[in-house]
Parts: sequence; structure tokens; C-alpha cells
Amino acid sequence: MKDVTTSLGFSLAIFVPLMGSTGGLCFGWKPGVDIEPTSQNQNLINLLVFSDPPNLPWMLSAIYGPPYKKMKRIFWEALHQTASSFSGPWLCMGDFNEVLLQVDKKGGRPFSSSSSNGFNALVNQQGLVDLGFSGNPYTWTNKRLNFANIKERLDRAFSNTEWRSTFPKASVYHFPVTTSDHIRP
Repeated sequence: MKDVTTSLGFSLAIFVPLMGSTGGLCFGWKPGVDIEPTSQNQNLINLLVFSDPPNLPWMLSAIYGPPYKKMKRIFWEALHQTASSFSGPWLCMGDFNEVLLQVDKKGGRPFSSSSSNGFNALVNQQGLVDLGFSGNPYTWTNKRLNFANIKERLDRAFSNTEWRSTFPKASVYHFPVTTSDHIRP
């Protein structure tokens, strides 16, 4: 992964290794950006970011949500714990591996709101704001053709209201799908 972060121009990075053939997570940044990693696990890297305004550090949670249902409860609890342990501006973004709303899914089995209960609870209980996006409405596809094609918005960025009011011009752009089954948000 170090080669990938270096090729993207990031000389500093934190890595969470693969678990077997799945998972793995990294977050890279450039010198001059003051970041302090605070915790990490298989699905989450929490970083304290010191930026403008310099007296207001904020928390960034880089996400790779578990793809398996049995692991999701622990993941949602870890995010609730992050929110509870930090009282400042908070941004969480990445691949949540979960569809939040019916409009975020096209094709395949019908959307079931019960499958996103943990996600909805996180958003509602922590008062998170979806930063929205421009570009492609779906961030993942199974790359099958015609009626077998499934598209979903799995990659998102949420913040608490304090982060959003501190960074009101922040935006998210979904790039077109390339060789991966995910686009780059």
C-alpha cells in the first residue's frame, strides 16, 4: 500500500493491514498537513486534524465499512463511540458498505430499510448531515449488464453540524467508475 500512497503524492500515511484477502485501509496526507492518528481498527481510522482555524482541531473518521452483516453492529458502535468521545467538529467519510436510502440503490433485490437500521441510528442519534455530492449518483456497481446490473451509493461523507458550519464550502464529487467496482469519492 505504501507504493500506492506514494504514487498518489502522499508521503505520510497510516495503514490497517488486510484481514486474509479482504479489508485493508489506508489514509495518506502530504507534509504541512498536521494530522494525529488517534485510533484504528479493521474498518476505521480516526485522525485528529489541525487546520484553519488553527485553534479548532477536528476529527476525521476514514471508513471502510464491513461487508458482512454479522460485523456491522460492532462497526456502528465504534462510530457512536467516536462521536461520544470527541466534542468538536467531526467528519466521517468513506465506503460504508451500506445503502442508506431507497434512492441510493438501482437494480437487484428491493431495498430494505431494516438492513440500514444501524446506519440510520448513527445518522439520527449523532445529528449527522450528509454532505451530498455532485457527479455519478452511484459509487458501486456489480458491473453486470442489463437487468443483472446493480448500482448503489455506498461511499458517503457525513459531518456533525459544527464541522459543516466550520467548513461550509466543503463538497464531495463522485468520479466516474473505472477499473474498480467503486468510484473515487
